[in-house]
Amino acid sequence: MASIPGSLPNSGPNRRERSLARWALGFIGWRRGRIDAATDPEAKLTALAAEMTAAYVSNHDVPLAEIPALLRRFRAELVEMNPVPEVAPPLEASAISRKRSPVWSAFDRAAVLLVGVGVGAMIGAAFVSESARAPTAAPTVMASAAPVQKAAAPVDCPMPVSPHLMQSLAAGQPVTVGVFGDSFGDGIWAAMHQMMPKGYQVIRFSKESTGFTRYASLNLEDNARSQIAGQPIDVAVIDFGANDTQGLYDGPHAYPLLSDGWKAAYGARIDRYVTLLRQQGAMVYWLGLPKMRKPEFDRQISDMEAFYNARMTALGVPYIGVEPLSVDASGAFNEYLPDGPSQKPRLMRANDGIHMTFAGYERLASPAVARIEDYVARARKMAAIDAPPTSPTAPPPRSHAS
Repeated sequence: MASIPGSLPNSGPNRRERSLARWALGFIGWRRGRIDAATDPEAKLTALAAEMTAAYVSNHDVPLAEIPALLRRFRAELVEMNPVPEVAPPLEASAISRKRSPVWSAFDRAAVLLVGVGVGAMIGAAFVSESARAPTAAPTVMASAAPVQKAAAPVDCPMPVSPHLMQSLAAGQPVTVGVFGDSFGDGIWAAMHQMMPKGYQVIRFSKESTGFTRYASLNLEDNARSQIAGQPIDVAVIDFGANDTQGLYDGPHAYPLLSDGWKAAYGARIDRYVTLLRQQGAMVYWLGLPKMRKPEFDRQISDMEAFYNARMTALGVPYIGVEPLSVDASGAFNEYLPDGPSQKPRLMRANDGIHMTFAGYERLASPAVARIEDYVARARKMAAIDAPPTSPTAPPPRSHAS
């Protein structure tokens, strides 16, 4: 996400008010864990958007007047991702009681009011939006659908651990993860923002409706170069391709989709993109795309994923395929997939048959999260092993723990 224009100096009363705003938004986001999305999806959406807004405000110099618009933007993006679970079963009396508890309602509103009348009013105004639409009925999921097993994270590191990451760990600073991509990148960023544990900072560099075939509207290499110029990252997750099932122009030449000329031009672009991120010091992962509803589009995506896999293998970049996570036991597209310990069917796909729900993005992001945590854990071990011995009079080294 680009920085908000017109930022105010991060000092004086504005700094204190922004701190209160972050506290209030963070409290509302904390309430997300207390809200059952099946019983109150609107509250879940608002709380999640508030948590994301608080995280963004913490890392950017955002004027107070821009906070409501930022909150509405995050919420609109979540609604677009259709993060509404399947139709809820009848509510139990205890759930109804929790949902209607006047104590919690007052407590939630009090958090916003603590910001002050002016800031509280602005944040409260941002909660006014159209209701997200839930699916009218849950289709049948095959009873034989197999549980999704979390596989052990393979060993990565085809390239050495970057000095920047080692310095971040030694200094006790957060590990910075940048997510690059199109609208799928947006969804993966939102999921990873919630899934990554303490000690990680997940930054959104993705932009919807972009791709390596669309340089006429946005040159991804130039855009990434400007994005990371002032924001070093330790890990990069790339998720492109949904907009690239088309021919491309390269100079005066036009190449049909997946032709030899297309592969050469497109491959050169992603090679330079990966090299750019690596030169900055990032460990790069390429995340694949899920199965699609329309057979022809799915065939094109499948062929492109094979191309990505081969290209990343040649570059020594870990390619994380996610199609097996997006299909049912028969290998077919299904909007509902078994989830969690109970393996209860849960809505994973958006209505367009292309994008995911928020739960679906969490599902696709899970192997990337595991790989990143494993990579960083080994980097921590290396940092501890390589650390010079401490003399009796020297102060103890700074902890490497998050």
